[in-house]
Amino acid sequence: MMLIPLDLDGHLLKWEHKFASRVGARLAADFTGCETDNMKFEEQFELVVKALRTQRPPHLGAQE
Repeated sequence: MMLIPLDLDGHLLKWEHKFASRVGARLAADFTGCETDNMKFEEQFELVVKALRTQRPPHLGAQE
């Protein structure tokens, strides 16, 4: 399982949940404001694509 958090509305890092710190520690693409900033969208999209292409480290099992 792969988790790539996407911040669409600016509330990702303000999330209060028992898993919030684990989610915040991962790549979090920040898409806030991208509706008016195409360069930011392209940069953040590239981060997501790179993360999807990255192989899982061998020390991690099938699920965390």
